Order: sequence, then structure tokens, then C-alpha cells
Amino acid sequence: MLISALIAAAGGVRIPQDAGEVLEQVPPRSDPQAQAVRALEARLRAAPNDATVAAMAARTFLALGIREGDPRWTGRAQSALAPWWEAGAPPEEIR
Repeated sequence: MLISALIAAAGGVRIPQDAGEVLEQVPPRSDPQAQAVRALEARLRAAPNDATVAAMAARTFLALGIREGDPRWTGRAQSALAPWWEAGAPPEEIR
């Protein structure tokens, strides 16, 4: 009942016409962990084929996923390792 009243007060439900439409922008977290993750992601974007950076990012993301119990970090780790995912002989730090 309350939800219906809130939707009616807001003018109804808005359904985006494009799946890529941004509905809301959440401000970035400013805590030290979030800043460190953003810095690491920037290094990874600057050098996506740098095995040392990718391995460090993957280890960091996996540790965060374990600590926070959030499986999304596993996807980020996999993304960091993507250039070597199908490689027959990935660099030592990636193995």
C-alpha cells in the first residue's frame, strides 16, 4: 500500500526506453579502500596486457570478494585476467 502511494506520488513508474540509459549516478566512495581500488583499476586500464598489474589486481579483487562475501569481485578478477584466459602458456604471475 505504501509503495503504491509512493509510486503514485512520484508520477508513476518510469520504464527506460534504452537498456544503456543511466538512471542514477552514485557518487564514488571516498574511503581509502575505494581509492586504492580506483587507482589499481586505472593502472589496469592504462596497461591491460601488463601481467604484473593484472595479477596484482586479480589477487586484490579476490581478497576483497572473500573478505566482503561479494561475488562481484570475482568477476572483476576474471576481467583483469581476460587477456590470458585462453592462453596456452600464460606468464608465471598469471598462473
